[in-house]
Amino acid sequence: MKAEISDWEFTGFGDGVLTSPRVLRRKVKIGCPAPVNLPLVREKTDDPLVLRAQEGDRAAFDELVRRHADRLYGLVSGLIGPGHEAEEVVQETFFRAWKSIASFRGRSQFYTWLYRIGVNEANRRGLN
Repeated sequence: MKAEISDWEFTGFGDGVLTSPRVLRRKVKIGCPAPVNLPLVREKTDDPLVLRAQEGDRAAFDELVRRHADRLYGLVSGLIGPGHEAEEVVQETFFRAWKSIASFRGRSQFYTWLYRIGVNEANRRGLN
């Protein structure tokens, strides 16, 4: 039996576009192989937005927040549990990222840098 596209579901923001914070998750059915040529994640580069944010463009940073908020919340809630405290850590992470965006050198992906800030914030609060 061949897997149909209806066997797949998108999770993340509900706009129908699959970007890095989104996950394509397959509904498990025994005996259904995954489609061979279906890309699981289509990466959108954050580099142009990061450069604009480094120049003070708040709208560019807002787009970075929109792209990465769900993924960052998933990470933080996995470390400290879901709820208000995880939301606070995510909010503080984005605040710290905005304050120090000029120090981001691009040696890693933006989310990797954001991830580290989030983990450090959870540790700083003694929640991890």
